[in-house]
Amino acid sequence: MPAELLAVPLSAAPSCDAAVSSGPSPTAHLLGLGKVGRALLALFAETPVRWIAASDRSATLYGADGLDALAIVAHKSAGRSLADDPAAVALPLALALSVADADIVVDATDSDLAPAARSATLARTRQLLHAGKTLVLAAKTPLLLEQNELRAHRRQLRVAAVFGGTGSAWLRDLCEWPPGTRALACVPNATTTEVIAALERGGTIEAGRDAALKLALVARLAFAAPLEPEAIERPSLAALDPEQLAWRRQRGTTTRLVGRLDLSGTPSLAYEALPIGHPLALPRRRVGYLFTATDGKARLHLGDGVGAVGTARALFIDLRAIADAKPEVVR
Repeated sequence: MPAELLAVPLSAAPSCDAAVSSGPSPTAHLLGLGKVGRALLALFAETPVRWIAASDRSATLYGADGLDALAIVAHKSAGRSLADDPAAVALPLALALSVADADIVVDATDSDLAPAARSATLARTRQLLHAGKTLVLAAKTPLLLEQNELRAHRRQLRVAAVFGGTGSAWLRDLCEWPPGTRALACVPNATTTEVIAALERGGTIEAGRDAALKLALVARLAFAAPLEPEAIERPSLAALDPEQLAWRRQRGTTTRLVGRLDLSGTPSLAYEALPIGHPLALPRRRVGYLFTATDGKARLHLGDGVGAVGTARALFIDLRAIADAKPEVVR
C-alpha cells in the first residue's frame, strides 16, 4: 500500500480553481426534473442560489424573481410535465437557456450515450461554456467533450455529483501532482457493490450498472486521455460465481468492481478480490477513488453521493462552493 494515505470525505472543498459567482445570490437554471432534480429543488430553503428557470423535456418555467421550487416538485411528482403548467413555455432548450441567462446551469438530465442524444448534449454544453456559464453536473455526457475543450473550460465545470460526491475534491488535489505522476484505482459504482454484497449473502444475480463511463471520464479529467467508454472492456456481472463470493467472504475477502488507470491513463475494469481492510473494500452505497503518485503518496476520496438524494446533496455542495466564492473572482 502507498506510504501515505489520506481519506477525503464527501464534504471536502472543491477544485483548486476558484469557484465562480456573480454575487452573493447567483441565479440558476435546472435541467432535468427527474428524481435527482426534484431532490435538489426540495433543498431550496438551504440552496444558496435563486432558481429562475427549470426545464424538462416538454417546456421551461421561468421567473426572474425566482420560482416556487416546492410547487415544481409537487407538480412533477404528480406525474405531470411542465407543459401542463400554463406559466411554462415550450421553447427549444437552446433558446430557453439563452432567455433565462442564469449564472449557473445545473444539468441533472439522463446520461444518454446514443449518438443523437450525445451530440445534442455536447452542443448544448458548448453553447453554455462559450457563453461563460458555470455548469454544475450530475449528468455525465457533458464531460465527453474534446480534451482541449475540457482543459479550456475546466474552471467552469463542477463535477462532484458525477463521481458520487468526490469529483470536485479530487480535481483540486490533482493540481499538486503533474500528469504522468499518478495512477488510479477506484470503486466508482455503488450499485454493483450492492449486488456483490447480496451475492455474498447467498442472493441471486441482478442487473448492475456499468462503471466504464465513469472510468472514461476520470481518464479525461485526471489523465488528459481522450478515452471513449466503448473502448473499455466491460466484465459481465453474470460471470460472478455466488458460491465463490460467499466462500471469499467467509475467509475475510470481498469482491469489488475496480477500475484502474495506470500512469499513462490506460484503463482496466475487472472484478477483484480485496482484503476486508483494503481502502477500496467499501461498504454498500459508497464509492471511492484512490489516486497514487510516483513518490508513494496517495489520496483516497470517499463519497456517498449515490441515489437521487445523495446526488442532489453532491450538487448542493458544488452550488454552495460557488455561492461562497469571493465576489472579485470573474468568470
